[in-house]
Amino acid sequence: MSIAEVAGALQAPGTRRENGANSLAGFRRMLEELHAVHTAHLTRIDGEVARGSDPEDEHVMRTQSFSRHWLLFEIEDALVRLDDGTYGVCEGCRTPIPCGRLEAIPYARRCFSCQRNAK
Repeated sequence: MSIAEVAGALQAPGTRRENGANSLAGFRRMLEELHAVHTAHLTRIDGEVARGSDPEDEHVMRTQSFSRHWLLFEIEDALVRLDDGTYGVCEGCRTPIPCGRLEAIPYARRCFSCQRNAK
């Protein structure tokens, strides 16, 4: 499926919103905003770990850091998929990922059915 086909599916009647959140540009903005937020949180967390703290707090912060790194990877990969034309296409069944799923998880790689079966 090409990016034009995905863009058409994302903007088909009944799925488009007035604010353009369902457009590819809207998803790009959403992903870029998520990236900025998680980068800022990660910088703060990593700074606190570097300064040293209570070992129990440090464990929690390292776990948060790992989670943020994972999210940043997923967001960055979604931005690459936007650029290469595969964003919004399920990696499992190769069908368009529903807009509602992309609105909830803009870095989603699979449709709900394929994600459920992947676990």
